[in-house]
Amino acid sequence: MEYIKADIKLAKRLYKEFLIPNFNSDELKPFAIIKHHMRRGNYEVTALKENDDIIAVAFVMFAPNKSARLLDYFVVSESHRSQGVGGAFLQSLKGETPLIIETESLKEKVSESQFAERKRRDSFYQRNGVHKTKYTAKIWSCFYDIWCLGSSPSDDEVLKLYDLLYSSMLPKKMYDKFCTIPYKGLP
Repeated sequence: MEYIKADIKLAKRLYKEFLIPNFNSDELKPFAIIKHHMRRGNYEVTALKENDDIIAVAFVMFAPNKSARLLDYFVVSESHRSQGVGGAFLQSLKGETPLIIETESLKEKVSESQFAERKRRDSFYQRNGVHKTKYTAKIWSCFYDIWCLGSSPSDDEVLKLYDLLYSSMLPKKMYDKFCTIPYKGLP
């Protein structure tokens, strides 16, 4: 297996092949935003390749001062799930700066199948040593629990870094309108 840093052309293909089928439309930012940040040097797309096939992808946003990273999207192909591929790939992303991860909140009322999927995702991150903070955020219409892999900043520091990532990712008016960090409306 080998890791490949995607250029914009490959990133767009991976966005279409991995993200669109695996994320709800309200969770996906337009590819134009990803492209913009890739050109600025604060966004990377990494693919895990086995033979000639890409089997997993990670879309990662960097804070302006590189003090933190956001695992924006992470997908392992269905045929390679439950084989240790995702855990190994996630560990390869661990670095000197915190890797902040967001998962759809378990506190939000959703269908049984959606809850089971969210629970499975949370279990994956827990098994792989990711720390769940006490915070939840509302980004657009989605509620996210905030996690951290790597170094051990406090929950409050993780929240500040998370806020920095989103405030640098979006124009101020959009950030002010669509981001509530932290969100305190869920039980």
